[in-house]
Amino acid sequence: MNKWGHVFITLCLVLSAVFPAFADVVLDEDFKHQQLGIGGQYFEDKTAQRTYDEMLQEDLWKVSGSNGLSFGFTTSAFWIKTKVVNPLDKHRLLYLQVDNPFLDDIQVYFVSETGVESLFTGDTIPVGQRPVRHTQHLIPFYVNPTEQIELYVRVQSKGAMQIPLAIWDSQSFVESDHLSSLLYGLFFGLLLTISVYHFFLFISIKERAYLNYSLFYLSLLGVYACLSGIPGVFFWPMSPRVSDTFLIMCMGLSVYFPCMFAFEVLAVKTSRPTLGFTMRCFGFAGLFIACIASFMPYVFALKLLLAAVLCSIVINFIVYIVRFFDGYPPAKYMLMSVFFASIGLGVTVFVKVGALPSNFLTENALSIGVSFMAMLHAFALSQRINMNRAELALVHKALLDAKQKANEDLDHLVQARTYELEQVNEKLKLLSTTDPLTKLGNRRYFDELYRFAFRQCHREKEPISLLLLDIDHFKHINDTYGHQFGDACLIEAAKHILSCVRRPQDTVARYGGEEFVVLLPNTPLDGAVCIAELIVGRFREAKIFYAGAEIMMTVSIGVVSVIPCADLNEDHLLSKADKLLYRAKKNGRNRVEWEPPSQPEESFTLDLN
Repeated sequence: MNKWGHVFITLCLVLSAVFPAFADVVLDEDFKHQQLGIGGQYFEDKTAQRTYDEMLQEDLWKVSGSNGLSFGFTTSAFWIKTKVVNPLDKHRLLYLQVDNPFLDDIQVYFVSETGVESLFTGDTIPVGQRPVRHTQHLIPFYVNPTEQIELYVRVQSKGAMQIPLAIWDSQSFVESDHLSSLLYGLFFGLLLTISVYHFFLFISIKERAYLNYSLFYLSLLGVYACLSGIPGVFFWPMSPRVSDTFLIMCMGLSVYFPCMFAFEVLAVKTSRPTLGFTMRCFGFAGLFIACIASFMPYVFALKLLLAAVLCSIVINFIVYIVRFFDGYPPAKYMLMSVFFASIGLGVTVFVKVGALPSNFLTENALSIGVSFMAMLHAFALSQRINMNRAELALVHKALLDAKQKANEDLDHLVQARTYELEQVNEKLKLLSTTDPLTKLGNRRYFDELYRFAFRQCHREKEPISLLLLDIDHFKHINDTYGHQFGDACLIEAAKHILSCVRRPQDTVARYGGEEFVVLLPNTPLDGAVCIAELIVGRFREAKIFYAGAEIMMTVSIGVVSVIPCADLNEDHLLSKADKLLYRAKKNGRNRVEWEPPSQPEESFTLDLN
């Protein structure tokens, strides 16, 4: 025999010492409870049609070689029989416990000297119609003094045929049930606390990994509640089948959310995209099954989901191991925590399909694994938060340095851009206030400058003069020689006018069409008339040559001068100059018209704001 054979025999001996064989249940003084496992007799009714009377005549009973009666998924009905012997001279109240709330049909027959008594339970029977209202299937029965009872238990179910049977002394069961309720309360409270804690972390940090982990614990809480039979008793006692659908939904979500958590927290998308894609596929498979759970046959959905669970465990292990060797710090604690949870979950799955025996350790493997996962995950969270703080401090320092450098660069850039903007604005202002043909200031330029000069002369009590000029017969020139010749005349006219204006503060602008205006601040009427006569003379002396044509232009000018006062405004002065220009044209053109300064006939208010 090789060394593995010796190891197997040694293991069997150890297990037989830990789980002794009990064919019968003997109610001695120290009896508290007994699992009906090794040594118990069972029979598989493949037709699922045999009755109790037929089973009394059956001789082909098999002896169980394991501590748990697990037969996987099957349509057969299973019969289990054992004897309960009371050697004492007192009555005993006992409970037959079937610790699997998802078994559909359970029939129990008690055979004694007084006759046969039968009781029925199962998850197809509403809670109110069961022998005992409890999260587990409980069947109470009495054993008289020095009496021996044979128990026949028939079990049939669509799901996994796992039949954890035990017989309890009534007082011991109450004490154990109180302890179990306390432990379940603590464990469920742990899951709920972790879920709420992670949810508030998500609210605070806005990182989806915390939300996924929170919902994973919440869905895991739903799985545990279903496996404990709590929802079927307290939430839908009249609809036993709802628990099947709810279990599938919670299991599907408990596949989806841990996959999404690992995808987010370990940055799998960028570091390991292929693994990340595979992980998400299995996660979405679990979510898909959860969404359509109510439309699928329970057994088919459960088998499909168990396959997804096993695949997601494998891919999660691979991702955590890969990221651990990548040197990603949180992967160390996550690998340890998920290792314990996956082991517990894997053991539970194998127990459900009958691949592992049912005992205290295997039945509570998932609780133990999740408890370790919760503790280790606390370390992972602490490290993750510390990493975030360190990264935040580094980012904050980098931001401060970058901000300081950016401010310095911005100052230089602002100065450069301000200078460039000033240059551009000057160019734009020049373009917007310059007549493109004559290169003189345009009407807008004149209006702004005239308003400013008028107010300044008002404050200084100095005279201001205006010359309003118009080229004589300009329409005839345009009609005769064309607009290009007319443009050439306007250009020459601007040159003639500019040649007669000497001071820097004097301004020549194109007022509109063939009209020009000359602004003469601090100039009395006689000085303005002198300049006007000079301009008229310059036009008389000059000739225009363009495209073989030769003409002589003349100009009519209206001159006005005034010392601004509170009763005058700019428009009055322009209006007066326009009237004098009209008089010059009426009186024969090619001349200057003016009037001595006097109070105008109409009164205007000067706006000094």
